[in-house]
Amino acid sequence: MGVLTIEIPQEVTKSFRLDDAEFSAQIMDELELHEMNKYPSNVLPPRRNDRKEALNEIVGIWADRPESADEIARQLRRRNNGLG
Repeated sequence: MGVLTIEIPQEVTKSFRLDDAEFSAQIMDELELHEMNKYPSNVLPPRRNDRKEALNEIVGIWADRPESADEIARQLRRRNNGLG
């Protein structure tokens, strides 16, 4: 099973599952005819399975901090309000 990502100029989020390989090939052929912005060869499109790994990487920078989440939030509010 593969994943195909399509970006459209409308505010919509939908997922479809195609089980017919022949129909899937037809859709991909049609999309390739109308392709406007192809990802550069050195850039891979985002994949669903990478979300957890990316989240762990991003959130991991806060994981080893001695302060609690509430204390970090208080410090950020103080800085944003110009109090310290």
